[in-house]
Amino acid sequence: DQRWDDVKTGERRTLVFTDRNVYKPGEEVKIKSLSRFIDADQLLGAGKGNAILKVFDPMHRKILEKEVTYDQSGAFDDSFTLPSAGLGWHSVEIDFNDPEAEDENWRLVAYHSFQVEEYRVNTFEVNLDTEESYNESLDFEIPLSANYYMGKPLSKAKLEWNVNSYSSYPRPLGFDAFDFGDLTVDDTSHSDEGEGSLTPSGTAAIKFSLPEQSKTPGPRHVRLSARVTDANQQTISDSASFTVHSSDFYLGLRRPEGVHRAGDTATFSLAAAGADGDAYTEPVAATILIEKEIWNTVKVMGANGRMTHRNDRRLQTVKEETIQLETQVDPDSGLTLAQPHLIKFEEAGDFIITVTSRDEQNRPVLTRNEFTVIGAEEPSWSWYDVIRIDLVPDKNSYEIGDTAKLLARTPVFGTALFTTERGGVRSTQAIEIDQYETVLDIPIEKGDAPNIYASLLIIRGSEESPHIHTSADYRLGYTELKVDDEESHLEVAINSGEAEFYQPGEEVTVTARVTGIDGQPAAGADVTFFAVDEGVLSLTGHQTPDPHEVFHAPFPLSVFTGQSISDLIPENPLEQDFMNKGYVIGGGGGGNGIDPDKIRKDFKALAFWEPKLKTGPDGEVSATFVAPDNLTTFRLMAVVAESNRFGHGEAPAVINKPLIIEPALPSFTNLTDQIDVTAVLHNNTSQPQEVEVAVQLDDHAIFVNSIGETLNTNLTDPTRS
Repeated sequence: DQRWDDVKTGERRTLVFTDRNVYKPGEEVKIKSLSRFIDADQLLGAGKGNAILKVFDPMHRKILEKEVTYDQSGAFDDSFTLPSAGLGWHSVEIDFNDPEAEDENWRLVAYHSFQVEEYRVNTFEVNLDTEESYNESLDFEIPLSANYYMGKPLSKAKLEWNVNSYSSYPRPLGFDAFDFGDLTVDDTSHSDEGEGSLTPSGTAAIKFSLPEQSKTPGPRHVRLSARVTDANQQTISDSASFTVHSSDFYLGLRRPEGVHRAGDTATFSLAAAGADGDAYTEPVAATILIEKEIWNTVKVMGANGRMTHRNDRRLQTVKEETIQLETQVDPDSGLTLAQPHLIKFEEAGDFIITVTSRDEQNRPVLTRNEFTVIGAEEPSWSWYDVIRIDLVPDKNSYEIGDTAKLLARTPVFGTALFTTERGGVRSTQAIEIDQYETVLDIPIEKGDAPNIYASLLIIRGSEESPHIHTSADYRLGYTELKVDDEESHLEVAINSGEAEFYQPGEEVTVTARVTGIDGQPAAGADVTFFAVDEGVLSLTGHQTPDPHEVFHAPFPLSVFTGQSISDLIPENPLEQDFMNKGYVIGGGGGGNGIDPDKIRKDFKALAFWEPKLKTGPDGEVSATFVAPDNLTTFRLMAVVAESNRFGHGEAPAVINKPLIIEPALPSFTNLTDQIDVTAVLHNNTSQPQEVEVAVQLDDHAIFVNSIGETLNTNLTDPTRS
């Protein structure tokens, strides 16, 4: 990520969030924001000051504009009521630009968005239970479960499912440039679907099979989606993905970069990757087959007497050899080292390179790709593959005190400038590169979080050039190192009490405890504490806001690397008439006899909202609220900031009743229609219950059989209809 402009005065990182991501027209929106000043290299402190809050509807019509003030801790909170009409995505802008400035800078504006819809709250959830991977399985039986948010299983529900699969290979760290599988054919996919119903315990087993692979064996990525429809015709879905492996390992082939001519010897790289995604270090007997494409053009007379041409392709074997492939791991860095393999091409043309093997269970392993060799005197031009080299880190992320080990892969040797950079150049080192693969060390120090960049620029003089027309040359590689400073994290633990569930109208007290990574209480931390109906949050896949992810996100690179070698006229006369194509630097209701006070009517998506809590010396805050009438699970959420330390936490709080009746009625009827009046009874006690169910009709409907208005039933199972 390269930054192309300078840091602006007052530039900052800002988190904006609302209590949820979806509302109904006319509802109140709670909003909170945290802000920190930055320069090109780090967080500077609380982003206090004034800003303009703007809210726009889906047509970008302004529905709110007001001035807001960020306090000494760099925080502000507010609320506003939505119009009674208008559906779709609404946007929030917080503008820190000087109102008197002529030009508005986009870097001084923070954004957020939410939906306004006439939605129906999800009342249950669906879960698929799959493994991360399966080994050579063709027949599957995947368990599914569905449960109400108020804690009981969903029964007598309809299930529909579909499955899709396609090829997907694991890659060891640093082997993104390697080819796996047969890249000369189009990827084959498979799909299937089915339906069924849930058991009384809210479970089902989804059974399906994948077709056998005969010509192109390889691992397959499988995505399974399931949709469950309850008695009230509400449909909820879930999906899961997993990998089905065809062998214990897979073969990777990396083609050499640049242009190759007839007579050249090309250096290919080979490696074996295990099904677990790590390097496969056991010796592998592999066969390399090199075939040349031969095309014959034949004249064919069509049905109308016109002559047409048909191109017939055949493959001519050029060479076949057996090798012993041993993929190694550097003992110091843990980086995977590929095995080079030299192939000389005497003729120009299009070639097919096939590498095959078999695992211990005699299952086939295959990788195949194309390779082109041009004529000896054909000119070419430089492109990014010619100057780019790989810098491969040994880890995806580092901590303070680690030593990062980078594997530099380069076909050019020479003097190199090795640097670390971010907002500026942090360190420099001149080194000699004299091997195709070299391991370079970078100590990870305080201040390197959240990321640094490593650069390697290699210069080769014309005296060392292997070309007929000698010339100076260079190679450049970049990679990003992610660094996590554990001291920047705050841990948040939420306690919702010991009760299995709370009943509507009951007073509930919840607490949140904030500590540093050392376990010590974080006093004086800013805490936003709130609870939202999980059935509403699940509509949009809402994630609890994570301030650490925003404020300690990687910084872009503010350093530019330049050189003049690429501006020199090529020494090869055949290349002088070609314009350079450019360089790309790689990076990494009510009822009779019912107590009106017991009728549930206080339905809320937001149970409580406390945006200005401060932790005490013990690092704790607490909030008390009256449980709404929603029979569901509320997600308790806490978003925490203390100086430049951040954290978030969440916990469930279940609202339920001992006995629940849930009507299951059609959405609409016509005159003279006959309908079945059904309902689901939930017994949330541990004892069987005898229940009398009464049905009341208005003057527009009558009963058509002898059952009448009252029905006696026994609830011996946890849920029965």
